[in-house]
Amino acid sequence: MRHMRASAALACAGVMLAGLAAGCSNSSSSSGSGGSAGTASETSITVGYQPDLHGAAPMLIAQQQGFFKKVGLNVTLQQFSSGPPLFTALKSGSLDFGYEGPGVAATVIKGGGEILTVDSLSYGDEVVANPGIKSVSDLRGKTVGVDLGTSSQMILDLALQQAGVPLSSVNEVNFTPAAAAAAYESHHLPALALWIPPIVPAVKAVPGTKVLVTDRNFTPSYEFPQFWLTMSSYAKAHPQTVTKFLEAWILADNWRASHLSQDVNIVSSATQVPASSLTPQVSATGWLTGSQLESDYQSGAEDTWFQKLEQFFVTDKLLTSVVPTSQFINTSYFAAALKADNLPS
Repeated sequence: MRHMRASAALACAGVMLAGLAAGCSNSSSSSGSGGSAGTASETSITVGYQPDLHGAAPMLIAQQQGFFKKVGLNVTLQQFSSGPPLFTALKSGSLDFGYEGPGVAATVIKGGGEILTVDSLSYGDEVVANPGIKSVSDLRGKTVGVDLGTSSQMILDLALQQAGVPLSSVNEVNFTPAAAAAAYESHHLPALALWIPPIVPAVKAVPGTKVLVTDRNFTPSYEFPQFWLTMSSYAKAHPQTVTKFLEAWILADNWRASHLSQDVNIVSSATQVPASSLTPQVSATGWLTGSQLESDYQSGAEDTWFQKLEQFFVTDKLLTSVVPTSQFINTSYFAAALKADNLPS
């Protein structure tokens, strides 16, 4: 039966990075634990991220390089193992901003999230299998470990549809990323749908593992944008804070794009994810700087990326219909951030 839940159910890591939060202040935005006293001019926000070069690097860089302080923000960071629990926290109000992969876009669209900027394009999702499984068609009747509601499920379902394998004929069992990787490594799962970095050690641990499909099998028909977002209600109430967050993010994004080797060490040190697992993400990502994103927004490329994903979500019964991207994407804050005095001309 499709979407059967395993005992290792989806769980939020909720791990706070100690020592990364700088000074605190009076603010109308919600503030996570771990802040310390700061200047009255700073605004406190709490940001959820995931431990990789996409979700973690910009936040860690912005802290270490002083970009948050430069724009007047005091930031508390919270780590999540995957996107669904992060969005639950964002929706509850315990986070002000967060990072998500493309697989969570359907939940964001239905849940009142507002996408503020694309972070990058993902090519790091993989469906892998033990040596006895040679193709996607061979997954019929098999169990696949997957974190449901994420980009890895999206790539798995796209692959099954492309191969003509009924989704109901594959047993997709829900695991957290760490539990899925461990189950595959211990040969309790014949196949695995996951992303870089958590999939890397699992593949290395099972000799003869075959990569059946990755995001690149579906490009350019599909692109897979990962993104930063807030709730639409928060953006309306705190437009200046949203713009400040994006100012700092643009500075960090540009720094990240020119220091990819350093990024690996920064993220590994802060999250304890091995550098060997993070390094493959460098080449499995379409990196986008602030100016490139501005061009994509002006050309309408971003709308096309998400409209294609919406069409898939409708086919996969995650959405009932395709809605205008203007209902869940707002790049006006990004445009304002690019014009800010804090950014280089």
